[in-house]
Parts: sequence; structure tokens; C-alpha cells
Amino acid sequence: MIGRVTAGVGLAFGSFNRGDTVDVYVLSDRGRDRFDDPDHIFLARNDGSFTPLVLPGNGKASGDDVAELDYDDDGYSDFVVSNGDKKGTGPLQLFTWR
Repeated sequence: MIGRVTAGVGLAFGSFNRGDTVDVYVLSDRGRDRFDDPDHIFLARNDGSFTPLVLPGNGKASGDDVAELDYDDDGYSDFVVSNGDKKGTGPLQLFTWR
């Protein structure tokens, strides 16, 4: 097992960490405790395994959607994540590899 994901609601794929492999962003929603569960980025390694990065939840909001894009036009993937709370708005997050 490479990581434990709960309340998963979305996936995005892209070359996030500047490698030749495809990495995976796993978006999580609220868990049973009614708070946003952590999202994960699984960094693919050349041997077929993954290294998980656990991103903290953002409180009472919950994951809505995740998409891959090249925001900084460097030829590699970035991930944009929208969060909300039912009909309320929530933070918009951009993840880039630095």
C-alpha cells in the first residue's frame, strides 16, 4: 500500500515533479468527522512505485474538483483545486513544483 486515502472524489494526472513519469493528484472530500480529509499527490518513480505527498485538509470546506494544467508555462503539470462547502464558496488552490 502506498498511502491511505479516505473520501476520495477526484483524480488528475500529470508530470508534476519534473520527471518522465505520470503523477496522480487524489482529491478528498469530507470524511466521517465532517471535516475535509487530506488530499494526496502520488509521485511516480521510474521503478513503478509511488511516493505519497499528503496535503493538509483546509478545515470545514471540502474538495470539489481538481484539474491538471501548465499554469506557469514551463512544460510541466500543475494542479488547481477548488474547494467549497455545499453551496458556499471555498478556497481555490494552485500546486506547482518548486
